[in-house]
Amino acid sequence: MALVVPQRPPEPAPLAAAVGRVAASIAEAARRRYVAGLNPGTALVTSAVAAATLLLSFAAVSSFVQGLDSGFLFAWDGRVKRLRPLRRRLKVAILGNDTGGMAVALWLRDMLGGPHDLDLAIVCPSPSRPDSCSVEVAGQRYEASMDAAAGPSRYLRAIMGRLSLEYRAFRGLHLPVGIFDGSDFLFCGTGNASCCRWHGAARFLTNCRLAFRFGVRPFLELRKLRKNHAAPHWDGIYRALRVGATYAHPREFLGALGHSCLRLCERSTQQWLMRDLGFPRAVVQGLVEPALRSSFGGQNCAEIHALAGLVGLSGGSLGRTASTSGAKGGIAQLPERALEAARPRVLCGTARLVRRVPFARPHEPSFEVAYDASAFSVPSQSSLGRASTAVAAAAAESGVEGLLVEAFHIVVIAQSLQETALRFEGCGKGGTSPEAGAEAPEGWTIPALPALPVRTCVAQLVYGTLNLRRFSSDDTEVAACSTPDAEIRCVRHPHYGGQYEADGRTVQVPALTPLQVWTTATATSSTPFYSISLELPIAASVGIARAAIARGERGEPQVYRVIAPAPLSKAELDKWFARRGKVPAVTLEQFKCPQYSSPQSFRPFVFDRGGIFDVCAIEEVARSPELSLMSARNVVNLIADWVEQHRGQSCF
Repeated sequence: MALVVPQRPPEPAPLAAAVGRVAASIAEAARRRYVAGLNPGTALVTSAVAAATLLLSFAAVSSFVQGLDSGFLFAWDGRVKRLRPLRRRLKVAILGNDTGGMAVALWLRDMLGGPHDLDLAIVCPSPSRPDSCSVEVAGQRYEASMDAAAGPSRYLRAIMGRLSLEYRAFRGLHLPVGIFDGSDFLFCGTGNASCCRWHGAARFLTNCRLAFRFGVRPFLELRKLRKNHAAPHWDGIYRALRVGATYAHPREFLGALGHSCLRLCERSTQQWLMRDLGFPRAVVQGLVEPALRSSFGGQNCAEIHALAGLVGLSGGSLGRTASTSGAKGGIAQLPERALEAARPRVLCGTARLVRRVPFARPHEPSFEVAYDASAFSVPSQSSLGRASTAVAAAAAESGVEGLLVEAFHIVVIAQSLQETALRFEGCGKGGTSPEAGAEAPEGWTIPALPALPVRTCVAQLVYGTLNLRRFSSDDTEVAACSTPDAEIRCVRHPHYGGQYEADGRTVQVPALTPLQVWTTATATSSTPFYSISLELPIAASVGIARAAIARGERGEPQVYRVIAPAPLSKAELDKWFARRGKVPAVTLEQFKCPQYSSPQSFRPFVFDRGGIFDVCAIEEVARSPELSLMSARNVVNLIADWVEQHRGQSCF
């Protein structure tokens, strides 16, 4: 018989409790003093004012204490504390220019100073450009990146404020969703037009319909999932990273994130929700799984480990206000602005090989990075700096023909290993450089750093409206969808749509066009996409976003983002969309979503104790811009420890 230890509720902060008690005593004394000499009516009003003042004061003090506790109250802009000056210049190479790599470059510049103390080089195919941040469709520019701001966003907001980027979050908007099983809609949310464009009322009615369909208690428990005792404690990891804590392996990171986070990575989302929390199978397969499939490249709840599923649900819109978070103008502006602020040398190319330099002295660079620049434009002399003739000579001398080679003290891996094949020689086992004069060890070669299996997905931006005839298998509904709007309303309920039984299933018919379509696992064979969602322009304000939502619900052409395993052909797009104006669909670059498993395997943050660190190891926990920034801050702390360990007369 297993012993079940009850979970104690979290105790309030002592400072907040003390301030609350003091404020309560002061308010009570003031109420008695004023009420004593007044008539009953005035006393009632005075008591109400005192009570309201007490509540507002307590809320303000609680927010103040919470801000002090988290360390983000006084306009923290994401800077890192400066270290003591170095005796010699440190050479650092960052392989890749994604969000995590650019954050490492920015924080290393803060920590180590200017070019005289830090020689910072970034090896990437090309620097970020404004035209790669967004694409133009039907006269508007839309986000081209697939990064979604899930979970907390403290680092993201802080760095965006430092780089003069405006954080955009439409938290008051409601996008009605439809859950599609390949032949019919199993659930349809209430449209905003049915509630006189009152998004709050439409969201409330959608929540009521979800509770009625899946059960009140499971729905309420699902809404409170992020407050579960097993959920990550983000405040603790923020405080630890701020004071310089380091984690050499994701398991250490998960241990600091919460006592149950590592256990969540050992079981699937379906097992955790159904066996541990007692959710019905209908809720998991009919509501949770479609939401996760839209974010994880079609993976179902039996494949995704529970922590990644929890992070995905925390950033989703299950019964909550749909939000579009990111930077106004595109989230891809973040690496570009960070590159300008960090002022590194840009080596245009793709890193192919990292190998240890034999017989390197303690103050000399220990690793050589070989990169291929033949397929890209030759970088300018200002970007290459000192890496020109000497680099080419070193490449010919080292036997790496056709590659440019440069030596560094520290190498930071900040590129997705699913998209490149990076080889390592003489490193990767946590060893250190051999002493000068010693016999050279027999080098080993690692063909490529082990990476996760991936799901290749494609995003397409389509201008048109959903063809509702393809989302219903009932002949009556197909005929109704081909009639004018007035006749459609005769068939459907004007506010809630229709509902009928089909093959033993409860099928719903939307009164208005849904702006999000999630697919179930049973829809894989008959549906060529994972999800469809309305896309808002990157420069849209709240008013423009509300107008776009209203036009989309009326069936007017809008821009939709389609996530699919392969690009949809023109015939397939015409099958699922009613496209007007013949605006061609824009196919974005393929993105690779990690294929998760349970139990989940991890790569270490410290690939080699001599000075190789991996920012992208966090992708095996979950993938989001905020987690990439957390991993970047951890790598910066690891580099700070490396520098302190190598200080001395003969080092730094």
